[in-house]
Amino acid sequence: MMSSRRSLTTTSRIFLTLVVLLTCSIVFIGGQRDSVCPPQDIILPCRCSQRGSEVQIWCSHSDLPRVLMGLKAVSKSINRPIDELILENNFLPSLPGRTFAPLNVLRLMLRHNGLERLSSGWLNDVDSSMVEIFIVERSLRSIPVDSLSGLRKLEAVTIQSEHLKRLPDFSGLSKLRYINVQSGSLIELAPPYFRGLVSLETVHVTGSASLTRLEAGLFNDLPKVTLIDLSENGISWVHLRTFVGLPSLKTMQLSGNKITDAGMIGRAIKDLHTLQILKLDRNMISKLSEGSFVDLPSLKELYLNDNGITEIFHGAFHRTPSLKLVHLENNYLRRVHPESFLQASGSGVETMHLQQNEIGRVEELRSLLDALPMLRFLDLSYNKLEAIPFGALRGHGTLEQLYLNQNRIRMIERDAFMAMPGLRELRLQNNSLSDQLPMPFWNLPGLKGIDISYNNFRRMDPSLLVGVPSLRRLDISGNALSAIEPSAFGNTPMLETVNISFNELTHIHPGTFRDLHHMFELDAGDNRLQEFIPGLPLAVERINLQRNKISALPQPSSGSKLWDLPNLRMLDVSGNELTRLPRAVFNPAPQLRVLSLARNQLQSIDDGSLSGLTRLEVLNLQDNRVLALHERCFSPLENLRELNLQGNRIEVLVDNLLDENALLEQFDASRNSIVEISPKAFRNSRSLQTLDLSSNQLRELPESLSGLAELRSLDLSYNQLTELSPNLLVSWRNLEELKASNNKVNQLHQGSLRNLPLLQYFDLSSNELTQLEHGSLRNLPELQELVLADNRITELKERVFEDLPNLQAVHLQQNNLRYISPYSFYRSPSIVYLNLSANQFRSLDNVGLRSIRNLEVLDLTANGIRKITPAPFRGLDWLVELKLDGNSICAIQGEPFSSMPRLRVLSMRNNRMSRVPEPIFRSLRTNIAIFDVDGNPLNCGCDMLWYMAWLQETRSNVYPGP
Repeated sequence: MMSSRRSLTTTSRIFLTLVVLLTCSIVFIGGQRDSVCPPQDIILPCRCSQRGSEVQIWCSHSDLPRVLMGLKAVSKSINRPIDELILENNFLPSLPGRTFAPLNVLRLMLRHNGLERLSSGWLNDVDSSMVEIFIVERSLRSIPVDSLSGLRKLEAVTIQSEHLKRLPDFSGLSKLRYINVQSGSLIELAPPYFRGLVSLETVHVTGSASLTRLEAGLFNDLPKVTLIDLSENGISWVHLRTFVGLPSLKTMQLSGNKITDAGMIGRAIKDLHTLQILKLDRNMISKLSEGSFVDLPSLKELYLNDNGITEIFHGAFHRTPSLKLVHLENNYLRRVHPESFLQASGSGVETMHLQQNEIGRVEELRSLLDALPMLRFLDLSYNKLEAIPFGALRGHGTLEQLYLNQNRIRMIERDAFMAMPGLRELRLQNNSLSDQLPMPFWNLPGLKGIDISYNNFRRMDPSLLVGVPSLRRLDISGNALSAIEPSAFGNTPMLETVNISFNELTHIHPGTFRDLHHMFELDAGDNRLQEFIPGLPLAVERINLQRNKISALPQPSSGSKLWDLPNLRMLDVSGNELTRLPRAVFNPAPQLRVLSLARNQLQSIDDGSLSGLTRLEVLNLQDNRVLALHERCFSPLENLRELNLQGNRIEVLVDNLLDENALLEQFDASRNSIVEISPKAFRNSRSLQTLDLSSNQLRELPESLSGLAELRSLDLSYNQLTELSPNLLVSWRNLEELKASNNKVNQLHQGSLRNLPLLQYFDLSSNELTQLEHGSLRNLPELQELVLADNRITELKERVFEDLPNLQAVHLQQNNLRYISPYSFYRSPSIVYLNLSANQFRSLDNVGLRSIRNLEVLDLTANGIRKITPAPFRGLDWLVELKLDGNSICAIQGEPFSSMPRLRVLSMRNNRMSRVPEPIFRSLRTNIAIFDVDGNPLNCGCDMLWYMAWLQETRSNVYPGP
């Protein structure tokens, strides 16, 4: 499949993806010595492919008579079972009886054929072999009730439709294991149709707002069923005896229905003693009354989220001893009765989701904690809590995580959080807390993490963190903090990560973090700091200082110990105001692996600026003002793997620049002003895999680049190159992607690309090519996409493109092409996309397409074509889309489209046609999806009546014109 990195237009990308998907699914392997596949022309419109011992038949883009003929030919040519038969994108309003006789089919797929009905006996004669049926037909309205009877080997059935009202009878299919039906119009499920399914394991019946009731005995005596999915329907009533005799059922999904009474469901599933998961989310339940869920000994997970529940009453849960997880988020819950979970019903609940409700009283929270003594996780984010008084949250022994984000909490009284020995994480993000409140808020000796980000704290003093001596993680970002007292962290010596980003700090005292000997990560980005934070502990490994106002880094030569960081691994000071890097400035950080200095005001990188960074692997200097690089500035970086110099003002890559960086794999020097690469700049870069030199002013490439033997991707776009040296190109044997668009290349020499066996993508668009020599593009076995758009090419001679077996897409738009030889594409059988728009073709006879018979998308928009004749399109049996917009077409001779049985899109906008003769377009009527003649001066005479009738008949995407 095409890489998404390619620079396609939106339209071509969409259709190319479609085409490649189709092509990949039908790889033709007729050349194999042991293949059972017959020649393709014998079984058209079908294709045969073989993978190992499995045979697949794929019939597409045709009509019923041709498909039946193709299947008949297949039956005569193959006398063994067909592992998979696919009928896709055909025009098949119905299938007659014995459609597939005498084929021996194991798996059948019907997809996007416009199928509306199936005749009685349509599966006759395949009852002894059929294992799986897969139907995706939007317009399918009816399936004969007895269609599946007798299919004694059938194991799986999938049916997707928007108009199917009733299901076929599944009863008695002793090997059926899987049923999946999605229909927007299903009105009932008949209990007799699900009898005797002794092997059935999974049932999905989804997507019908018209399915409102589940009758008694619907799912009865199904010993192996483990999952029943009835989600996204309109079910509002369920009989008490709908689910009976299901000893293996573990999961019941009733999501997205119109159920209003949770108790009705609770009573219907009361005898399902193995049920573990019940999903009732996205229904219309307004309350949980007493006895809603009773005697469910195995129930572990209950989903009631996204309903309209306002209250949970006394005894709503009774005798549900295994219940661990309850989802009640996105409701309107205001009140929870203290005895809603009768002991020991709720004693085992460990996880409760209550976010996005209307809880405004802390008493409801207290009720939950009292009712659920084993609770470990409670999320009450996005509610309406305003205050937490003294002792409101105390005395729960097992709670480990409490989330109170996005409430309205303005007041927390002293010691409001206490006697909760298990609590490890407390989140209070996005509330209205401030440093004006009486502190401490908590007495939680075991707490490990606090998030109080995006509140209203302006200062941070020691009292904030009193009572949490074991704290490891603190997030106080987004608070507009302007000051942190030096002793603020004195009570939390175990802190490991601190986030003070997005505040208004201008200065941090040297003693603030000095005693945090376990701190390994500090995020102080997006403040107003004017200097590097002094006094950081030796254990720090990661520091983020991006987007501050730091103008200089501390110099070791001053004798200062302000930053002695022997364990530092990552430092980000991007987006500051640094203008220079003093010599040996990074010596105090010998373990540094990642350094970002992007978006500063650095003007040069001098010898010694990066000394001491022997372990550095990633260096980002993007978007500075660097004019000059000393030839030895990167010498200390012997382990460097990624170097980003993008967006600077560098003019020359000097000799010896990367001599000591033998491990470098990625180098980006794009968006500079490079006019010269010195001969020895890359002489030791043998590990380089990705090189981006785009958007510079290069006129030539030095021969020294020939030493980049491991190069995989090279971008030379937007330079001033006049040629691609063959001597260089042939040295890059591992190159997979070459971009050289928007240069001044005027010639591609014969054999220039002869030694690039792995090249997959080549872009030479927007250059000055006028011709392509014979064999200039040949013997590239992996090339998939070729972009030569926006050049000045006038013709393609014989064998310009030769031996390109995997080439799938060719872009030749916006050239001056007047002629393409019938043999321009020689031994390149995989081309499926060809863009010839905006050229100078006056006659289709000059567009030689004879050698690209597998073409699926052809774009001839904006040429000077005046008429269409049959000969140029002859042999394009696989064409799916043809665009002829913006030409001067006024005449169509013969029936040029009759040889295109798979054509789905024909666009002839903005031409000069006055008539749309019926005989010319007759062959399209059964298969076309989009027929666009808008912008033509059509005369609405008698010979157009058929066309108007067709519009009314199909109501398809036919654009009638003015």
